[in-house]
Amino acid sequence: MHNIHYIIVEATSHEKAQSYAEDIVNNWATENNWHSVIGSLSFKDKSIKGETSRKFNLNCLNEKVIRKNIEPKFKYEKPTKEKILEAFEDEKDSDYINRFMVKYYLEFLNSKKYSKTDDIWNANYYQCEFDEVGITNITTNDTLEDEKYIVAMDIHS
Repeated sequence: MHNIHYIIVEATSHEKAQSYAEDIVNNWATENNWHSVIGSLSFKDKSIKGETSRKFNLNCLNEKVIRKNIEPKFKYEKPTKEKILEAFEDEKDSDYINRFMVKYYLEFLNSKKYSKTDDIWNANYYQCEFDEVGITNITTNDTLEDEKYIVAMDIHS
């Protein structure tokens, strides 16, 4: 499966940002999991630098596209207790149903909390889970805004 994972790093140039992000993902990669840098976006001047011949084009570094890519997506509509009971007709154990609903509700709250932020430069979503579409922020509170880069990685898992 191919997906994009964004990594926010502190660097002084596009080249250094891309190299730093690649070093971070190198620890994750195996012969069955590989990656490549698509490109990077600078906070300072909004410039984009990267390869145009990749599976994903450089448009994936447009801030609106990044926001859309990392927006939480639900696999299921919000279930009611009745729908859950229908789906698990053979398993009417109320403890099981309650655990399922609590798990779903916590995921729902977590993603709603995230989706309220429009600040992709300080976001975290699927942090360090490179085989998921997400954003990993490795900057600190001391990072200067002008030295922030978002690097898009093509991840194959």
